[in-house]
Amino acid sequence: MADRVAWGETTTELPAQVGRLVTRLQAFRAPVDARAQLIHGDLTGNVLFAPGHALAIIDFSPYWRPVAYADAIVVVDGLLYHRVGARLGPVAKVDLVR
Repeated sequence: MADRVAWGETTTELPAQVGRLVTRLQAFRAPVDARAQLIHGDLTGNVLFAPGHALAIIDFSPYWRPVAYADAIVVVDGLLYHRVGARLGPVAKVDLVR
């Protein structure tokens, strides 16, 4: 539900204090002009690597969103949960200083 609200596809009733915060955050949304396709919505931590073996993707969380959205999720997960810091910017080809 939160994903669909964030993308402006639906609305939901929220407690007043939360609703005010969501309204403020929604002001930052901008139209996305990118083709949607099937993506993994939680890729970080769900890819297994082992020497001599192909990688394995587990715990598939399907979303119908632009590819860049999946990229953004990985970048944000790296920043928030894996302490990669600003060094992730050049790898992800994004400006993290804005």
